[in-house]
Amino acid sequence: MPTGELGGARVYRRCGRAARRADAFGRAAVFVLASGLLQAVGPHPTAFGAEARSTVQLLYQRGPGAGSCPGDEALARAVESRLGYRPWSARPARWVHAEVAADGEGLRARVTLRSAGGARLGERVLRAPSPDCRELAAAMALAISIAIDPWVAPGDGGGAPRAPAPRPAAVSPPPEPRRELRAASTSPVRSTPAVQPTPALRARPRSLALAIAAGPFLSVGAAPSPNAGLRVDATLRFGRTSVGLEGRVDLPVGKDLEPGRLSTALLMAAALGCGHLSLVSACVLLGGGALRVNTSGLERSAPVTLGYAAGALRLGLEVPLGAVLGLRAHTDLWAPFSQTELRETGTGRVFWAAPAVWGSFGLSLLGRFL
Repeated sequence: MPTGELGGARVYRRCGRAARRADAFGRAAVFVLASGLLQAVGPHPTAFGAEARSTVQLLYQRGPGAGSCPGDEALARAVESRLGYRPWSARPARWVHAEVAADGEGLRARVTLRSAGGARLGERVLRAPSPDCRELAAAMALAISIAIDPWVAPGDGGGAPRAPAPRPAAVSPPPEPRRELRAASTSPVRSTPAVQPTPALRARPRSLALAIAAGPFLSVGAAPSPNAGLRVDATLRFGRTSVGLEGRVDLPVGKDLEPGRLSTALLMAAALGCGHLSLVSACVLLGGGALRVNTSGLERSAPVTLGYAAGALRLGLEVPLGAVLGLRAHTDLWAPFSQTELRETGTGRVFWAAPAVWGSFGLSLLGRFL
């Protein structure tokens, strides 16, 4: 058992394709709900019209209990069929985030429109009273279509692609739509599933995101008595995984001896790897640093610095506070690779023995970049 000496001490799944249409009454009701998303961001054509047709990308998530809802490819095809063209791009100016999950005995869907920088431009929540996702899927497709192009008619989406609306200043002659229709025949809406643009639809989870966080923590077992400290970390997130580095500084804390006093302070850096699911994360940490030990009132009092190494498991929760800022809470369970004991040199009396496992809880403010 390693020791040190100081003075007088020793130291998912996919589902079937959902129906694309609801009945006439359902479509009319859904159109009224989905129009709220358009009203939140403005009705002008430049907001979602021709300018956005090649600069939009869809991010779709199915949560627990939403297995009857269509997959991302089916939802994308439903939107393309309703619009009459393929609006997706690998370098979008706007993001449409759609998520659906169980809500009591029914289903709830949320459609959010964000700018390329992450700012929320509008949002609409849709609900279905039963677990049958057919009408809710049609509602999501309609809401997404209106977010992309507010001039899409509520009854569109049943068949042939719709030609883009001409500019008011230059009305095309009758033959022009037929030429546009022939040009649109190469759209993935009419092509086989093998050429569907799924890589473009899933480009956002593959993008890198940098996050920097800092905040206080409270530890129990890392020192002779509960102690506080400060930590800072930087992580790179790639889809549902992230890697990073963090540093922590424990404030000195100790306990009274008979006679004298013992205090310790831990300085440590750690590498971490995490997996993310929605707002929850689970991480593995490997750290190393130095344990600073001080005594006073003993026969030979002198500071001693010991090497320190440990591993940890972390469970975290992130709460967004906006497009850039967020709040992160985490609980760590640390296990030192070697046990530290501080003993009196002459008598062998144990001043303090570090436990085999100790824990900490922290709260950090984080900022997202890239």
